[in-house]
Amino acid sequence: MKLLKLQASFGKLNDTMTLDGGLDLITAPNEAGKSTWTAFLIAMFYGIDTAERASKGNLPVKTKYKPWSGAPMQGTVELEWNGRRITLERRSTAKAPMSEFRAYETASGLPVPELSAENCGEVLLGAKREVFFRSALLRQLDLQVTKDAELEKKLASLVTTGDETASFYVAERKLRDLRNRICRAGTGILPQTKARHAEVERELSDIHLVQQSCIDLAASQKQLETKKNHLGEVLERIGRAEQIRKARRLREAQAQIAEQEKTVASLKELTGRLPDVSALHALKSRCRKAEDTLHTAEMEKLALPAAPASPSLPEWLEGRSEEKARAEAKQAQEEARGLQEAKEQNYLPFCVIAIVLTLGAAALGLFVHPAVYSLCAVFAALGVFFLARGRKQKKLHTERLKKAEAICSRYGVQTQEDIPAELARQLAVRREYEQDRDHYEQRVLATEQGIDEAQAQIDALLSEIAVFAPQAKTLPEAVEALMAAEHAHDAFLTEERALARSQQQLESLQQLVGDVPPESEKELEVLEDEHEVRAAYQQTVRDLQNATDQLNIARGRISAKADAVMLGAESEQLSNQIEALEKRSAAITLAYERLMQANDSLQARFSPQLSQLAGTYFGELTGGTYDRIFLDREMNIQVTRSDDPLQRPVQALSCGTADQLYFAVHLAMAELLLNPDCPLILDDALINFDDERAKRAIKLLLRQSAQRQVIVFSCHRREEDFLKAEAEQENCG
Repeated sequence: MKLLKLQASFGKLNDTMTLDGGLDLITAPNEAGKSTWTAFLIAMFYGIDTAERASKGNLPVKTKYKPWSGAPMQGTVELEWNGRRITLERRSTAKAPMSEFRAYETASGLPVPELSAENCGEVLLGAKREVFFRSALLRQLDLQVTKDAELEKKLASLVTTGDETASFYVAERKLRDLRNRICRAGTGILPQTKARHAEVERELSDIHLVQQSCIDLAASQKQLETKKNHLGEVLERIGRAEQIRKARRLREAQAQIAEQEKTVASLKELTGRLPDVSALHALKSRCRKAEDTLHTAEMEKLALPAAPASPSLPEWLEGRSEEKARAEAKQAQEEARGLQEAKEQNYLPFCVIAIVLTLGAAALGLFVHPAVYSLCAVFAALGVFFLARGRKQKKLHTERLKKAEAICSRYGVQTQEDIPAELARQLAVRREYEQDRDHYEQRVLATEQGIDEAQAQIDALLSEIAVFAPQAKTLPEAVEALMAAEHAHDAFLTEERALARSQQQLESLQQLVGDVPPESEKELEVLEDEHEVRAAYQQTVRDLQNATDQLNIARGRISAKADAVMLGAESEQLSNQIEALEKRSAAITLAYERLMQANDSLQARFSPQLSQLAGTYFGELTGGTYDRIFLDREMNIQVTRSDDPLQRPVQALSCGTADQLYFAVHLAMAELLLNPDCPLILDDALINFDDERAKRAIKLLLRQSAQRQVIVFSCHRREEDFLKAEAEQENCG
């Protein structure tokens, strides 16, 4: 089989890829869609599991590869198979993505009946999804080979008749499940049957125990009835003595109430001169509020910041109003501008002309007539005059610039144009200070007013409280006087309520006492054992009730119990079931042991074939460093170096060497398990290979591509360089 053309609307892909067959190398950077093309091919051959759900760190395929373009998830694959050019097509429906499948002849459009959505991958690639994943699909993230029931079936077929329906794992799981169903503790049939048998035996034993218990409880009930009657007579004598004690307590209570009435009258007279409780609460609340207000005002005064410091103003602003300062600044600016703008008259050209004329006159006198020399003096005098005049003008201009500079310096600026800005800044500083000063003075005044108002409130409260507490001169003393007044009210209410309760108790006691018999010392002597007798009587009543309840329960249990004959028959039936189940459990255990022995034998047969081929590839990849691989049915791998016979687990290898080991196992499994033309797909599988071993892997893949298509996705250019070098070497050869 050869893949020719892929067209996908899948994840970020909305593109077409054309393949040549043989070894197809697709080099692209990260996030270019290499892994998405791999996932697309898997979805085209095996479909998408719509039952897959999101888990931590993993998205289902239907969600992860939902087209970014918003188009439906769909695609086509053109391939050659058994000499026929076929197109596979999958489209999405409203219920499931990529669920609508077609396979047809590319040229004629005639359907290919032997291919369906369910068997497409198995027919074309020669393996189910799980086997293909663990053999022909090499991805950098999951190169490691793990065990699987489908893979185990495929491997078993190598050394048996080729039947892939039988699996050690399936048979082992069925035997284990059957053994658990019979023998599992708690839920197995055998433990449950044994538990029921023990329960029946206990019920038979309980019937005999309950019958004997009924006899014992009836005798105990009779003894407790006799003891109860005796203690009842003793309690009657105690009751008569208790009446005498109640009469005494009645007289004591009457005397106590008389004393309480005197106390209540005294407190009532005291509280009559005081404000009521609500008025006291209000006064106390006002006192606390006034105290808090005074404290807050004092704290605010203490918390006031220091008065704002007067800013350092320039002398040209000190003592001047804003209008006057602006007028002076404007005048100074205009004066400085006039001084700076006054132009210096340049007499240099006149001096130059005079010099030129002087020289010309000298030349004429030399060549024409000596009388012309007199003009030299005239022109020279003019030159001196203009030179002196120029120097004087320059001096005056310099003095004007110095004067303008002095004006700018007075205002602390560089040029006269900066004077208005400096004036505005200094005025803003002065205004800000004046505002801060006014605000501070207002805060000080407000704080002092708050203290005065709080003190006035306190004085008014002291005047109100002095009406009933003239000794209170300060706020703490006033609060103490208010609390004392509240205590007086509370004491009056407490004593008044206590008196009412005592009167109610007296009324109740008078009703209980009734006619008191004559007191006698003999009756009072009975009271010495009152508590013990009462406790014994109550305990006897409880014991009698308990014995009666237990007797009724025992009789009820006898009535509820099944017939002893039926229970005996059930016990015998359960014993027979237990014996049969134990024999069946022994047979299952024996079958399990035989299955394990057969599994060990099968493993010894299939493992060398796969290990030898994988070891050959691994030795080629590592340049002969490792020469043997040992692979068991659990997919545990051991390796040996050519210079050391000691076996090492794959975990002892470096990351890159481990990837090369899994790479070799994948190739061996693909060669042994899959159709000869089933393509190999590599998704960044060589990323951890060093350059030398990557080059050997490319050579190995080139050999594989002679009989099967090899599709290599890579994010590096080195594989492409290796292929070019191989091609050049072949051309040179």
